[in-house]
Order: sequence, then C-alpha cells, then structure tokens
Amino acid sequence: MADADQADVREIYRSSILRIPSYQRGYSWEKRHVNDLLDDIDYLFEEEQRGQDGDFHYYGTVVLQEKGETEVGTEEFTEYDIVDGQQRLSTIGLLMRCINEKLDDISYDPTEGFPPEEQKNRNKEDYIIFHGNRRLELGNRDDDTYRRLVVQGLDPSSIDPEVPSQEKLVKAKKEILSWLEEYRVDGHGDERTDEEYYEVLKTLITIINTGFEVTKYEVDQTNEAGRIFEAVNDRGRSLTTTERIKSYLIYCAARLGDESLSLQVYEVFGDVVETVTRYGSESDLNRFITE
Repeated sequence: MADADQADVREIYRSSILRIPSYQRGYSWEKRHVNDLLDDIDYLFEEEQRGQDGDFHYYGTVVLQEKGETEVGTEEFTEYDIVDGQQRLSTIGLLMRCINEKLDDISYDPTEGFPPEEQKNRNKEDYIIFHGNRRLELGNRDDDTYRRLVVQGLDPSSIDPEVPSQEKLVKAKKEILSWLEEYRVDGHGDERTDEEYYEVLKTLITIINTGFEVTKYEVDQTNEAGRIFEAVNDRGRSLTTTERIKSYLIYCAARLGDESLSLQVYEVFGDVVETVTRYGSESDLNRFITE
C-alpha cells in the first residue's frame, strides 16, 4: 500500500538520494513548462514583497519507489527511484544550480546572517551533491548533460546536445539564467546593488525551499507505482497515449500479481520512448504507438 504525505521540495531532496530509472523518458519540459514554474515563483515573490507571508504553491504529485538505505558520512538517506515527478525535480536541480551561479557573482559580506558563499554551500548540499554523493541522478542518456550543467556548472552554450531531451535541459538552464538576471533590476528600472540582489536571491531560495508543496507517494512495488501513476498528472498535463497504454498494462500485471511483468513493461516502454524520441517528438511517439 502506498504511503501519501504532504512535503516540500527541499524535504524530498535533503532526505533522499534520488534516481530517475533508465526506463523513464528523457527530460521533456519545453520553454513554456519552465516559464510556468518561473511565473509561479514570480507570483510568490510579489506576494512576499507585499507582506503576504505563508503562501505556497501546490507542485503536483511525486511518486517514489524505495530502493533501500545508504550511509553518507554520518547520516543515512533513503534511496528512491522517481516514478513520477522527474521533470519537476530535475528542473528544481537546474534552478538551484543557476541561483548558485548568481551567488558567485556577488561581492557582499553581510554584518548579520551568513554570506553568499555559505548560502551557496547550503544549496549545494541540499539539492546537488552531499559529501560526494549526488542528490539526483538521471539513469538515462541525459545524465551526463545534467551532470555537466548542474554538478559541474558548465555554461549551457558550451554543451553540444546529442538528442532532443539533452537540448531541452540546455535550453532550460539558459531560460532560468536569463530569468534570474531580470531580477538584477528592481520594479522602478534601477539596477540593484549586490546587497539588494543577494536579498532577492535569498527570498527566491526561501520560496523554493518552503513554498512548493507536493503530495509524496512512497511505493514498494512497480505495479503499485503504475496504478498510482495512472491517477496523477504532471502539473495538470493529461496523460499521453503512451502513458495511458503503459499504465493500463501495468494495471493488468498488477491484477495478475506479477511484479516482474510490471517491471518488464516499464523497461520495454522506456526503450521504445528512448528510441523514438531520440530524434523525434511527442507526436512521433504517439503516432508510433497508435499505428
């Protein structure tokens, strides 16, 4: 039986070692999906500026399959495969890396609180890498691109994508960096000082840390994950034809009580999605499935 809890995004990241299984599709968010997220943050930022504290944004459902425990230093974390929510969690990782790159540009030593360098380290440990262990790994062809963009922090213009999903990761980072740069200017058109910009970035970090709430499902078996995935959407997006067929077949395997068959369905569909979308689009994939 799945356990459901309300959690914020940071809570999921900082208590876990996350992995996107190889059977999952590659990164698929287009510019409009990234901008939807950034618009939500803009709204929460404006509300905070007006003194409306306590607002949060519901960030959808995340389905995680527990894979065991791992020790990192003196701490123990739960390892999870991400069954649903990989696009959102990957984008949050990109976003926090971009914020850290903006923190690198700030020359300001506050008399109270912690300096930009310490804030950057906190972000890194919570969302990117903790004592040499990555917080999120993409178990497909996108992982090397994600590693270079997020862990190494390379300029997206220096990366030559091989497949469309990698190109979307590169474009997402460019979009986020451009959005953050817009906050260099205040509402009156004046350029913010480093002190002012640091306060803005800290507010954005707080919004991401505590303002994005998700429904977190933890499941034990693949067939259980498939049944839950059938009932949820990614940011309100209707399930694609491919996803509906996959979830129905997993549902049938669950009725038979065959966990190995459920996993096989996931893996086969993952191979199909990877092959067709390597140089095609979502419509090409749906046409392949239905024809």
